[in-house]
Amino acid sequence: MEKLTSLATPTKLIGICAQLPPVPCTSSVLLIDQIHHPGNLGTIIRSAVAFGVGTIVLNNSVDVYNQKVIQASQGLIFHINIVKSPLQDFILRLKNDGYQIIGTDVRQGIDPREVRTVEKRAILLGNEGDGVGGDLLELCDVNVNIKMDEKCESLNVGVAASIIMFGLQR
Repeated sequence: MEKLTSLATPTKLIGICAQLPPVPCTSSVLLIDQIHHPGNLGTIIRSAVAFGVGTIVLNNSVDVYNQKVIQASQGLIFHINIVKSPLQDFILRLKNDGYQIIGTDVRQGIDPREVRTVEKRAILLGNEGDGVGGDLLELCDVNVNIKMDEKCESLNVGVAASIIMFGLQR
């Protein structure tokens, strides 16, 4: 097992499975732009399943099949639809299909619990250091922000994603 992994502590089990083909979007979608840390993506996947998100769309992010992503997802990677796609066109298609696009902005936005969500919604998360780019934020119907103590500039993207998905859960 030590020869098969780059992890410091190899797991004792191994599995072989087929890669699932993408399926049509579910009513709750997570749009992820440029997440580079495997642990963050794995955490986001795990939380997405926990909070009822059915589809994740990845753009320019760490490989979803990176072993650290899979490990951090605790196997929940096999319980969610994952699509790789550029986000700008994907968001426009979702909007045409009646989805509410909810952006995340560390500087401004409303409390996630105050958002009046519709049945079909997509949450947009950005890069660990830069957040969501302005070109994508312009496509959002509403932006959310987690109110924090002023001593804290920002949260880890996996933690922030979890809080936002929980706050938007109905």
